[in-house]
Amino acid sequence: MASLVLTDSSQLTSDSQHLGNFDPVDWLLKFVRLDNLHLFCMGSVLRKAEVMRTNFKWYMKKLNNELVSWSQLGAERRTNKKKAKLDLATSTLELNLANCHEFLTDDDKRSISMTVDCRDILKTYEDMKDMAAVNAHLKHKMKHRTKCLLDRVDAAIAVTKADICHKDDPD
Repeated sequence: MASLVLTDSSQLTSDSQHLGNFDPVDWLLKFVRLDNLHLFCMGSVLRKAEVMRTNFKWYMKKLNNELVSWSQLGAERRTNKKKAKLDLATSTLELNLANCHEFLTDDDKRSISMTVDCRDILKTYEDMKDMAAVNAHLKHKMKHRTKCLLDRVDAAIAVTKADICHKDDPD
């Protein structure tokens, strides 16, 4: 005859908590019998088992920490990707860096701050082109003025020579 046993939820919770604390090495060590003759050998086996258990726990803890950090990093990147998509959707012509700075990494911020602004470079080149045009115009103007001045000086020299020659000739 079979019987049905009903348990309440508190018993199930208690059982699941005990399963979470389950250590397979401790469970195996309960079944190891220590005879007086083999006490020394079994003691070294027990020490090795304890070291193995400690190492196993340490590696599992380290692995769990890595898993947690990778999970957090993945969640952070998914959040950042959503924010970036929202920012790009609201501003299609230019990226609003003021909104992006709240979720960019420090390396990204340094990279952006070190990036040269193309508009400033273009303005500098346009200013240089304007200055070169002004310089060429001034150079042309100076050349023209210099030529005019030299022509006047040549004319003055010719007049002066003519006067000198005319004074020397008594005729």
